[in-house]
Amino acid sequence: MPSNLFIQQYVSAIAPVDAVLGDEWLDSTTGKLYKQTLVNGVVSWADITPVPPGTAGNILLSNGTRWISGAVVSSSNALGQTAAGIASIASGAGSMALGGGKALAINSIAIGASSGGNVANIAITGNGAVALGGSYASGVDSFAAGITNNTNSYGATGANNIAIGYLAKSTSTYYTSTALGPKAIASNGGALAISTAYNGSGATASSSGAIAIGEGSATSPYSVVIGSMQFMYAPLASAVGATAIGSGAKASQYGKYAYSGADILMGGTFLQGGWQYGLIILTGGTTTTTTIALQSDGTNGSVPDTTNQLVVVANQAMTFFGSMIAKQSASANIASYLVKGAIVNNGGTVSISSISIETIVDTIGLTTQPTFTANSASSALTVTSGAKATTNIRWVCTLQTAEVIYA
Repeated sequence: MPSNLFIQQYVSAIAPVDAVLGDEWLDSTTGKLYKQTLVNGVVSWADITPVPPGTAGNILLSNGTRWISGAVVSSSNALGQTAAGIASIASGAGSMALGGGKALAINSIAIGASSGGNVANIAITGNGAVALGGSYASGVDSFAAGITNNTNSYGATGANNIAIGYLAKSTSTYYTSTALGPKAIASNGGALAISTAYNGSGATASSSGAIAIGEGSATSPYSVVIGSMQFMYAPLASAVGATAIGSGAKASQYGKYAYSGADILMGGTFLQGGWQYGLIILTGGTTTTTTIALQSDGTNGSVPDTTNQLVVVANQAMTFFGSMIAKQSASANIASYLVKGAIVNNGGTVSISSISIETIVDTIGLTTQPTFTANSASSALTVTSGAKATTNIRWVCTLQTAEVIYA
């Protein structure tokens, strides 16, 4: 029987047949520890269990692995694992498993189980990860705790991700995402979801840089939602940089802000975005006599659409109040305006019911004045700049709205 310069550790229900002298075998059925020895010319497995299995025991194996009675430490190539508690498994080099946890990756830590018996679980890909109390972590240096489900449907599955709370899920594969609280979901780089799940749904931040607090959904880059579902609808921000605050608020255009205090109206009507306050900022620049449509996404001179201006959806009406400022480059010359009016979309036809535009000052000497027009093609109020030949002008218009939908 050949001897072995490197002691191997085996974990199985039956003795390994390929072991050599000096190898150690942990019987996963009985919890006993054995060492292969040669006595009087006979090869056998000597019981080296420090204490009877099932009682407090502690032994440092030859490769630096620590075994505590009832636990499992495995992997013939690993070093320095520590396992304690019945069914604990530490198989990654430098890993630690306590209270039934499974630490399968290098330098990972898995501790404890949920009340339902789900143990902390770290996949082999989760080097440096930490999982606590029935949670799952598979991303490098990720952290998961208190999730109560140890499958890859939940937990921290991306590098540096954090998931804490009942059925929380953090899955970004680029940069880090953070999901905190019951049913929180953060699924893109820099996304943050902090959930209350008071009415059953959790906060969802599903795009890069998105932030969701409460129960709403922030589904586009850098969008923000704050608030919970009062009866049926949580806030929704579905455009880049949009912000929706309060039950039932909905912000669907680039950079739009929407606030709603409730998702129910008289008569028991439930509707998302059905009654809310809105704010949108439109910008642009001119250099010649050619005017441009101001837009909320920072583009200049392109055709505006349903994503970057004040959109009025079917069966919606708005009262709007706005202010506009224009400044000439490298000059004290400005143009300033106030506007107020009402606009409605009746079955796809957008019309302005009333409008008033007041010129506060114009020291630029514009040859063309700004306009506010109904645009049925894009279901919007289109704001067009003024202009002056060979003059660089920057335009900003803010529009505040009272909004209602009634079919």
